[in-house]
Amino acid sequence: MTLGANSSGKVAPSGNAPGDQAALVNSNATGGGTISAAVSGTRGGTANALYIGANSSLSSIINTGTISATASTTDLTIVNPVQAFAIVDNSGSVTSIYNSGSITAQASTLDTPQACLGAATTSSCAIAINLSGSNLLTPGGLGVTIDNYATSTSSATITGAYAAIVFGTGDKQVINIAGAGPSETASVIGNVYYGSGSTVGGDQLNIGAYGVLSG
Repeated sequence: MTLGANSSGKVAPSGNAPGDQAALVNSNATGGGTISAAVSGTRGGTANALYIGANSSLSSIINTGTISATASTTDLTIVNPVQAFAIVDNSGSVTSIYNSGSITAQASTLDTPQACLGAATTSSCAIAINLSGSNLLTPGGLGVTIDNYATSTSSATITGAYAAIVFGTGDKQVINIAGAGPSETASVIGNVYYGSGSTVGGDQLNIGAYGVLSG
């Protein structure tokens, strides 16, 4: 994996913003632009805000609004799953996510650790972007880019209590983070998990000016 810390002062490339050129666009241009899911109560559950199922196809996503998932329970002693995922791709078809808004996942912290994606145990399972469904036989396994860029008028954030971003198996997994100014930052808050692939050195993490990764 290549790590890039931008020391040249480069900020988010506003001239390269994709506009509305994506398979799915969630825009706040008219004051809306919210995709959300929430579960609550005593028994737990799973909240998926944007879910792309197996055998589906969605190549690209642009978000300038809000995509959020929240799972909560009033009984922290339960053993049922309490999980939240803002974006889930179980098809492996997503190859591009461009965010200049907010993608967040929050879940209650239980007294007893629970399985999260079946690979680890944690007391809170909340993932902002879950691309674990990709493999080397899917488009996402051949390359996926996540751009988290602020604009001159708004910050950009990707936040998950357990993980901000989880990739699946594949190559050329790229994350770009850059703000537009001291008040318009770009942040990825939460762990980032890259998947194993077949090409050495294809993965990248690039953090530009006013960009933050905290996990």
